[in-house]
Amino acid sequence: MEVGSFATALEGALPGKKVAVFSHPRVDPDGFASAYAMVFVAKKLGAFRVYAYLDDMNSLAKRMNTALNPELPPEDFVPEVAIVTDTCGLKYSHRGREFSGNEVFVIDHHECGKPELATAFVDVKSSSSGELVLDLMDVLGVRPDPVLATALLGGILFDTGVFKYATPHSIKAAAKLIDLGADYGTALSFSKRDQSKNLRMARLKAAQ
Repeated sequence: MEVGSFATALEGALPGKKVAVFSHPRVDPDGFASAYAMVFVAKKLGAFRVYAYLDDMNSLAKRMNTALNPELPPEDFVPEVAIVTDTCGLKYSHRGREFSGNEVFVIDHHECGKPELATAFVDVKSSSSGELVLDLMDVLGVRPDPVLATALLGGILFDTGVFKYATPHSIKAAAKLIDLGADYGTALSFSKRDQSKNLRMARLKAAQ
């Protein structure tokens, strides 16, 4: 599905609804930022309540979580709509199997075939899901604030290996996010492990 059709489907499905956002297990900065951004988008589109289920994170996503401090879903929250980012569908997501509704939206950049029972925006030519979320926000007329822009940039930096595997699309997305107020230094800290720690570990191993 093209981004315009996906945007239209979201505009029709989300107003007044309770929405859950999921990503893959051991979520990385791109999956985390994309999910965080879709919470932002869903609220802008008039969703009644929106929460992201992001409690299974890798070390860099934990760093992003500490900085963003997203609101946690209450135990009694029963979503009516699910949004899945950076993975093929609910069955591949962390805690997505708990969702019992029938409205599912997927936004992803991985090759995975057609997601089952889902409205999907998938572009395997993109280097990150954050780029696709930014494309979606452009179509919807939703402008990320500097905090969200920084998170999305961090996700793009992570998935592209700090532009080592970048495409023209990812470079343009990064430039746009910086124009929108993203802090490059902070974004970089979300995408790269502590090099001094890695160096210390390497020295310890060499000394053994």
